[in-house]
Amino acid sequence: MRTLAKALLFVVALITFTVLSMYAYLSVLDPGQFRDEIAKVVKGSTGRDLSIKGDVSFKIFPAPRLLVEGVSLSNAKWGVRANLMRADSVVAELALLPLFSRTISIKRIVLLRPELNLEKSAGGKSNWNLWESTPSSSGSGALVIDVSNVDIRNGRLSYLEHGAGSPTVIKLQKLKLRSKGFLQPVDVSLVGRFNKRAFRVRGETGSLASLFSNEPIDINLKLSSGGVVATLTGELKQPMEFRGLGAKVTFDAQDFRQFLNVKRSASGKPVALTGEGRLRDKKNRYVLDRLELAIGESDLVGSLSFGRRNGRQLVRGALGSKRMDLDSIFPKSVRNKQTPGARVFSGRPLQVETLTAFDADISFSGRQVLLRGMKLDRLKVNVGLKSGRLEVKPRGGLYGGKLDGRIELDAGAATPRLVVDIRGTGVNMGTLLNALKNKRVLSGAKGQLHVKLEGAGPSPRAIAASMNGRFLTSVGPGQIHNSAIKRIGADALMQFVRSFDPTDKNSRVTSMQCGVILFEIKRGVATTDRGIAAETKRMNIVGSGTINLRTEEIDLALRGQPRDGVGLSAGALGNLVRVSGTLSAPAAGMDAVGALKTGASVGAAVVTSGISLLVQGLYNRVTADPAPCKTALKVKRGKHKAVPQPSPGAPSDRG
Repeated sequence: MRTLAKALLFVVALITFTVLSMYAYLSVLDPGQFRDEIAKVVKGSTGRDLSIKGDVSFKIFPAPRLLVEGVSLSNAKWGVRANLMRADSVVAELALLPLFSRTISIKRIVLLRPELNLEKSAGGKSNWNLWESTPSSSGSGALVIDVSNVDIRNGRLSYLEHGAGSPTVIKLQKLKLRSKGFLQPVDVSLVGRFNKRAFRVRGETGSLASLFSNEPIDINLKLSSGGVVATLTGELKQPMEFRGLGAKVTFDAQDFRQFLNVKRSASGKPVALTGEGRLRDKKNRYVLDRLELAIGESDLVGSLSFGRRNGRQLVRGALGSKRMDLDSIFPKSVRNKQTPGARVFSGRPLQVETLTAFDADISFSGRQVLLRGMKLDRLKVNVGLKSGRLEVKPRGGLYGGKLDGRIELDAGAATPRLVVDIRGTGVNMGTLLNALKNKRVLSGAKGQLHVKLEGAGPSPRAIAASMNGRFLTSVGPGQIHNSAIKRIGADALMQFVRSFDPTDKNSRVTSMQCGVILFEIKRGVATTDRGIAAETKRMNIVGSGTINLRTEEIDLALRGQPRDGVGLSAGALGNLVRVSGTLSAPAAGMDAVGALKTGASVGAAVVTSGISLLVQGLYNRVTADPAPCKTALKVKRGKHKAVPQPSPGAPSDRG
C-alpha cells in the first residue's frame, strides 16, 4: 500500500509540475504567434485554409481556453462561396494532457454569429466533408481532434445544390451538441427559424466520431413547430451525405390549426392531429410514405416526396381520404357587425411568396369532402404548381349533379392573375343553398351553375376591380320556404320572388317554376339586362341593374308581371323594387324614383338594340313576357333576343 501511495503521489506531482510549467510558458508567450501554427495544423488535417483576422488569446484558468476572433475556413475548390464557415469569434475550451499525444481535446467549442455555407456539387460531392481532400500524413504528423460539446449562437446555415436554384437558408438561433466524449452519443438541442417559421429540435444521435467518419448513426429526434410535434426514430447510414435514411415518423398536435395559422372562434373546438408514416431517401429525393393521419374527425392517407425538378424544389403527392371536413379545419371567420364603408374584398396584398418558393404536383381523392357548407362526394382534385403558377382542377359529385372546372392563380407574373372556370350541372340547387345558408330556404330547384371570371391585381380588391367574365345560375321547379327569407340576405332572387307575390303572404311556401341569375362582367362592373328572372304560378319577375365590384355598390331594379288568368293587374303590385346598398350591407325596398334612375342607367349602359324590358316598363307599360327565364338565358354580353311584343290594340296594364 505504501508503494502504491508513493506512486500516486509521484504521478500527481508530475502532472502538477507539467501544468505549472506549461502555464508559465504560455503566460509569457504572445498568443498571436499561434496564428500560423494553428492554420498549419488545420491545413494538414483538413486541406482547407484557415484565416484569422482578429485577436488570438489564451487563458489557463479557470479552464484552458483559446479565443480567436474573425475566423474563416475556406470552401472546397469547386464551391461557389469563398468560405465554408466564417464566425465573429470562436472560443475553445481545451484539455491540456491530451496535447502530449497530439490530440486536441476540445471540451467545449462556442461559435458566435457563424455563417455555414453547405454545398453539394452536381457530381454529389459535399463541401463539408473536410477529410475528403486531406493530404496524407503519417507517423508523428497525424493529429486527432476530439470534440465533446458544441454551441452555436445566432448562426445562419445555407444549403445549396449546384444547378438546383437558390439556396435554402435556416437561422440557427441556438444549437447545442452535448456528449460525454467524441465516441459517445450526442444530445441535440436546436432553436431556429425556416421560411419565417420558428421550430425546435431535441433528441439524440450517434457520436460525432461516426458523423465525421460518415458511418451509420442512430437518430431519435423530435421536431416541433406551430404546435405540431414530429418524432423521427431510425438510422442514417451516410450522415455526411445525409443518405441512407430510414426512419419512422409519428405526428402529434393538440390543435393542427395552430400550425396552419388558422384562428378559431371562442366556441370552436381544437382539431387534434395524430398519425405516422415512414421517411426515407430514394434517388436524390425524400419520400414520406405509408402516411396515415387523423385530423379531428377527418382522415388522410397516402405519400409525399420532396426533391428537385429543373433546379426547383418539387413536392409530389398522392393523397386520399374517406372523410375530409375542411370546414372544421378552416372555419369561417366570425364577422362583427358591418361598419359603414366596410368592404367584402380585402385590400391587403396577396401573400404569394410561398407559391413561388417551390413547385408541386399533388393529386387528392376524397370519398366525402365538406367545404364551406357544401358536401362533395367522389371528389378528385389535381394541384399543379410550377414557377409560381398554381392550377387546381376539381371534379366530383355535388348534390346529385356533377362539378368540374379549373382555378388558376399566376403568382409568378409581375401582377398576380386569377382565372376561375367552374361548372355544375344537374345540381340540386335547393340543397346546395340550404347548406351554404345553414337553413332551409329552398327545396328542389335542380339546375346548373357556371362561373367564369378573370382578373389581375396585387390584392383581392384589385382583382375584383379588373374582373371580366360571366356568372350564371339557373334552376327548375322548386319551393321557397317563406319563413327563412323574411330578411334580405337569405337569397336575393328568393327575396324578390316573395316581394312580388302578395297573394301567398300566409303560405309556408312559394312555388317557383324556374329562376335565373345572369351577370356579364366587364372591367369590374357586373351588368344584367333582364338577366334576373323568376316564374311562379301567379307572377313573372324580371330584373336589371349593376353590381360595381370596384366600389361594391349594388343598383338593381325588378318588377313583376301577373300571369294570364290570375286576376291581378300590374297596378296592384305597387312600385318597382329597388336593391341598393353594398355587397356587405344590401337593402331592398319600394322606390319608384330610384328604380326609375336605375332602369335608365342600365338601359344606357347595356342595351345595344331596342329598349330593355325594364326601361320600357318604366316609361311606358309593362310588356308581357310569357317566358322570362328563357329570355334571361338568351342574354349574352348585353344582347338579347327580342321578346314578343303585344299587337297594336292589345290590352295592357299601365305601370
